[in-house]
Amino acid sequence: DNYEKVTINKEKLVDGLKVSDKTQEMSRNGYFISRMPGTYGDKQQTLILPKEQVFTTDEEKTFVAFLPKNRPILVADAKGNVKEERFDVVFAPYDAVNRNMKKVKELQQSLSKKPDAPLPAMAVKPTLPLPK
Repeated sequence: DNYEKVTINKEKLVDGLKVSDKTQEMSRNGYFISRMPGTYGDKQQTLILPKEQVFTTDEEKTFVAFLPKNRPILVADAKGNVKEERFDVVFAPYDAVNRNMKKVKELQQSLSKKPDAPLPAMAVKPTLPLPK
């Protein structure tokens, strides 16, 4: 499998995205543009993928994108400078979100089995920096 699937929340990562002239131009020319998880403000990283690698799901609230594992992926910084990044660099923030969601789900399942169990103090540690 030469692609890795990631999910992109439309409300959090696409709507209200701060776009540069360059990323706006790329969007008009057949590219899908979204903010990468955990990147904000001056540190915002924008994922740029060909639109044919992105699909909508969940009544268009979520996008499913396919990141190529063996080809560079385009990413823009907050100023709009576009560069090629390796798969592992681009995939890392999405993987962190997936791991965090899996922990939350496991915690919910364990709590539902023990309704009287006290909540652990900090069972799920945030893996991404919180916005300031």
